[in-house]
Amino acid sequence: MPTRRDTNFARPTDADEFESLIRDICALVWQDPHTEKFGRSGQKQMGVDVLGHPIDARYGVYRGAQCKLRTKGDQLSEKEIEHEVTEARSFPHRLDRLIIVTDALRDTHTQLIVDKISEREVANGGFPVVIWFWDNVTERLATYPKLIIKYYADYFVNLTTRPPIVENLVGKPLSVATIVVGDSHRELHRYLTLRGIRLTDLKASTPRPLLGKIDPDGLLFEFSPTKVNMKQNLQRFVTQLWAALLQIDFACPAFIFMPPSCIDDLYRLYEALGGELDQIETFSVEDPIIDIAHPVFQRVFENGYARRGAIPTIEVTFRSGPTTPDSTLLDVDWTSISDDETFPPSKEWHGQYDSALKDLVNEIGALSSVTRIQIESVLQLPAAIAVGFHFNLRFARVGVWARRSSASDYKSQFWLSNNAVEENILEVEWFAHTSEAVKTAIVEFVTTIPIHETVENFVNVSGIENDLWLQAGLSANGTNITESIAIAYANGIGRLIRQLNSKGVADIHLFARMPSALAVLVGQRLQACGRIHLYWFDNSAYSYTYAFTLS
Repeated sequence: MPTRRDTNFARPTDADEFESLIRDICALVWQDPHTEKFGRSGQKQMGVDVLGHPIDARYGVYRGAQCKLRTKGDQLSEKEIEHEVTEARSFPHRLDRLIIVTDALRDTHTQLIVDKISEREVANGGFPVVIWFWDNVTERLATYPKLIIKYYADYFVNLTTRPPIVENLVGKPLSVATIVVGDSHRELHRYLTLRGIRLTDLKASTPRPLLGKIDPDGLLFEFSPTKVNMKQNLQRFVTQLWAALLQIDFACPAFIFMPPSCIDDLYRLYEALGGELDQIETFSVEDPIIDIAHPVFQRVFENGYARRGAIPTIEVTFRSGPTTPDSTLLDVDWTSISDDETFPPSKEWHGQYDSALKDLVNEIGALSSVTRIQIESVLQLPAAIAVGFHFNLRFARVGVWARRSSASDYKSQFWLSNNAVEENILEVEWFAHTSEAVKTAIVEFVTTIPIHETVENFVNVSGIENDLWLQAGLSANGTNITESIAIAYANGIGRLIRQLNSKGVADIHLFARMPSALAVLVGQRLQACGRIHLYWFDNSAYSYTYAFTLS
């Protein structure tokens, strides 16, 4: 029996359930909510069980999947495959591809058969044929936590039985409900939002706050009023605390942040109402912020992750804009760097944002070696590169959500970072190359609009010394960047930087113009590459400003 951290889930035993699973996966992969089963068992289906119109297909062109459940795990024969392809030729709609889906394990002999048939069909003006083995199915299934819950909920013993139902809880960002009497501790709130915890403010004026619609993963009560009516305010505060704790599971962490002189009175009043002190944890406003914020984040993360079943796929959204993600576990809110005029100084970056990344890596890294992290990055490029630098290839299985060209949906493609790609698609152009010993290089990473003139102006004004200067472009420039192109480019960047290191280059000034998702993949390959100096692009000045250094 697979464990809840294993992406190789048990095969279905019912053909109809297998078709339903494939339909749901195809609907998400193809981004067509109207993907449907074609016909029913006993009807002539012309080689197609699942039919949809993928987002990348031309108008009027469809994609089909033929589902072959092999409960004993035996491979499809060449005769069976040929039969389904022959049937699909008579399909009334034009197909851009036929996917044969089986629950058998990946097999080279079967792959070669399908490749041979596909080449023949394409040569004759037909559709290509591909095969998804059970390995491919579970790899795609692992990308969508809600599907894992829909079909394999019984594997996840940690799933909550409280409303909202599990399907709604999965994909909901971790959150903390707050009640503030007096002034809120902005530094504490900022610490949590920088690490992906959403804060929902409950009105302190409400005697009995309702948590039903919020269903938080933790509670944070802050008490710092003026000395006027202190006793009355504390009594009201404790009543609110008691009423809120009655509405949540005992395992839900509850934190109280208040002056040390009030803590004993809090305990007395809370126990008088019948409250259990084991359910709350108190902190003094005089404690260092790190001593408060870190355990709060840690406890909320552990509780929220467990409530969602400890699913092996973790969605993390990094954003510097106000638009919130539809589905994620951690909504890392870095809107404070969204304004070009307020880029954080290097010291602030390392003290706040870099430390937030390290905390996230530590918490997620402690879960399991088979956990998959799926990152959606809507960040300026230096920040996106830093995300990849921390969530590097040595850390875990990491993938990124990317946007297709001319598409508005940031989740249009999924790139799994460690997929094998052999192709080298870098186009390197040298602008300066001294023959003497080299220590410093300027490197431009460009996949879209050229930046050399702007970089050159900035370098001349800033006086950045360099022994080497080059630009690493993309040979497929202007085309839609697919997973294979993205990974090939990122791998090429990693090799290029290490070649510079081998020449003696220890300081690299990096300027980039590329999709944010690709910047994450590039950052993953910059570990142990010397000192990487990054620069924000200031739109208002149409120039650059120093961001921070990765090392």
